[in-house]
Amino acid sequence: MHQRSLNDIATGGSPVNGYPNEGYRVRHKRQLQAEFVANLIHQRQILNPNERMVVIGDFNGFQFNDGYADIYNTILGNAPTPPTSGANDTRVVLAPTAAWNPPTPPLVSLTGTAVNSSNYSFLFDGSAQTLDQVAVTQNLSGIAFSETARVNADFPEVDRNNPASPKRLSDHDPKRVTILVPTATPVLQNCRVSLNITGQALAGNTCGLPNYAGDLVLTAVLTNTSTQTISDVFVQVVGLGYPDSTPTGVIVATPNPHRLLTADGATCSSGGQAGADQSTVNGQAPIGSNTPIGTLNPRESRVITLRLALPGVRRLRFFVNVFGVGGTACPVALNEGQAPGLVMATTVPLKGTGFGFELLQDKGRLTVAPLTSGTAIPGTRFGRRR
Repeated sequence: MHQRSLNDIATGGSPVNGYPNEGYRVRHKRQLQAEFVANLIHQRQILNPNERMVVIGDFNGFQFNDGYADIYNTILGNAPTPPTSGANDTRVVLAPTAAWNPPTPPLVSLTGTAVNSSNYSFLFDGSAQTLDQVAVTQNLSGIAFSETARVNADFPEVDRNNPASPKRLSDHDPKRVTILVPTATPVLQNCRVSLNITGQALAGNTCGLPNYAGDLVLTAVLTNTSTQTISDVFVQVVGLGYPDSTPTGVIVATPNPHRLLTADGATCSSGGQAGADQSTVNGQAPIGSNTPIGTLNPRESRVITLRLALPGVRRLRFFVNVFGVGGTACPVALNEGQAPGLVMATTVPLKGTGFGFELLQDKGRLTVAPLTSGTAIPGTRFGRRR
């Protein structure tokens, strides 16, 4: 926006175009312009109370009452100072008219209300002034910031004649506004994806003896089975370790627990357990290439490598959930006796409300099998392990 300048604001003299004098006309015009902007903002707030707005430009008005009209507070939606006006020729301060519909809630000034040595954007006869303002709706407060680029006001007028210089293209310094865009919150995506183990191998021993017996490397295919694009995809460990006698029980061996070595930030001595995220297709260097799983379009698949450090080659259970940005959160199942929270097992192999794998040692080979439901135990709602 660019409001009418302060020129002739204090001029007296004879009537002009139906106004008592030129100063009256200028003051009145500036006030009505400010009310027009305020009313426009208010109308948009009514149509969409959550709309984010930035009001920026040469207000040709200070961040405080200049003694003629309280332009800035009129636009922000704050109560003017003073609240009422007297006859214009005896009291030059103009309060908003009855047509003023202030922004509700009021805007927040990014210029600030304090006067300091760096808070200026224009030089008038050697006097530093703040005439260029920035204001935002309250839903941008705290994530929007403003600063002044020093390329014009501090430089002489002669610099305008130099076509090779960016200086003094205007007599006002421009404003720069930075808005920190909030990161979208990842939500549970299990109802929109399938996860299938396509390969398994005992390969190497990253963490070494005597604490670890070797690595189990699983190759899995993660597929977006929905019509919703899912971005920023990651797999989160829910349970990893030796099972106890319950269908979903996981006992983490100590002091050398199972670890998902391909999880973000995991090492042989930390991370990679329940709550750990794997956002890459095969882990971070030196385990993997640090390539993000990224975005899965509808029906698109991604091959993921999961490398587990095993304290011993024996039966274990491994439960994961899939998270990403897109759509509403999938429902959290309450199966297998799991209380509210992330599900640790599934009664639907490899898809649905959770993903669980049971790794069985069979004649020297490791076999991956999905957890399945069995015959219901009388008097309960849970399945028995077959």
